[in-house]
Formats: sequence, C-alpha cells, structure tokens
Amino acid sequence: MNTWRALRAVIIGSLIILPVSSAACAEDGIWGLIFGPDPQVDRRHPGPMDDPEIPWVSYRVDNWGRKTWLSDWCLGQRGGSFSQCLESERTAHAREINAHYGSACTGLDQSGITQCRIEFDQNQVREKEQARLKEAEKELRAHSYEGSADKIRESRKQILGWRRVIAHEHRIGEISGFESKSNLYHAGMMIDLLNLQIERDYTEYRQRGGKKRLAEL
Repeated sequence: MNTWRALRAVIIGSLIILPVSSAACAEDGIWGLIFGPDPQVDRRHPGPMDDPEIPWVSYRVDNWGRKTWLSDWCLGQRGGSFSQCLESERTAHAREINAHYGSACTGLDQSGITQCRIEFDQNQVREKEQARLKEAEKELRAHSYEGSADKIRESRKQILGWRRVIAHEHRIGEISGFESKSNLYHAGMMIDLLNLQIERDYTEYRQRGGKKRLAEL
C-alpha cells in the first residue's frame, strides 16, 4: 500500500511540473526540460552582432532567427562555457575586423570608424568590379580580331629573340672559330614555325573582321 501511495505521489507531481518543464523545453530545447531555461539565452535581447552589418563577414542565425557572428559551436554552449567562448570569439572577431581594415580607419571616433569602414568596403567592391570588367574585356578581346592581332605581335617579338640568338652564335664563331650548329638550327626552326603561326593568325584576323594588311599590324 505504501508503495502505491509513493507511486501516486510521483505521478501527481509530474503532472504539476510538466507544464513548467514544457515551457522550458520550448524555450531551450531538451536542456531546458532537464535544467530549466538557460540564463544566457534571452528572447528580449539580440545576440552579439555588428551594427551596422559588415558585408564581408559570414553571419549565422541563432535559435530565435537572429543574426550573429558567434560560431555554431558557441551558440550550442551553456552557462560558464558559453561565457568563455563568447569572450574568446569576441576577441577573434575584433582581430579579424582590424586585420581586414588595417590602419585605414584608426585614430577616429566611433562614428568616423563606421563611416570609414563603409567607404573602405565600397571601394573594395568597386575595385573588384573594375577587375572583373577588365578581365571580361580581356576575354572579349581574345575572341575578337584584335586578339588575333595581339598573337601576331607576340610571335614577331619571339622571332626577334631567336634572331638575337643567331647573331650571338655568329659573334661567338668570329671569336672562337666555332659556331654551335645545333643552336643555329633550333633558332632557325623556331623562326620558321613562328612565321607559319603568323600566317594562320592573320587568316584568323581577316575572318574575324580585321581590315589591316599584315605589315600594318
């Protein structure tokens, strides 16, 4: 009989505690059900976040849908562990920001730092866009008749280099009485191949709409 009374007391006590525990679970998950609400988690206050947002920082979303720079691992910590990782990541986050902006925004008050960082990031965006446009123009040029003309000019530069090799061998021959036939042959072969390449590139140049004569390029 005593065992039945004790069991009934446990069941009744569980029914009384359950609504409170359920609320804790909804607030903090299974850990809230076991230990109660986490004092570190508060719906009323946003998590640590940059104000204004920094465009190059990869933010995460906490359990309440709020952006934060905390790592997923730190967001999952509780109590003292949460406080420790919060301070550690706060320091690392500040170090990352300072490394990105360097000395560009030092010696200013808070409003000046904010404006300086905005302008710094805007300049970086513009520079990246200019680099992208320049690369796109380069790619377009490579597939236009001007790209064919560029290849012809490059082949001519290489021919001049191989002609210098031949001239150098002749000077050595005048001094020593010996010329490297192998070097002369290789240089002559490269010049011949480059001349053939120029002919192919000029044909391509005309097919792409180029109007100049070969000698004019």
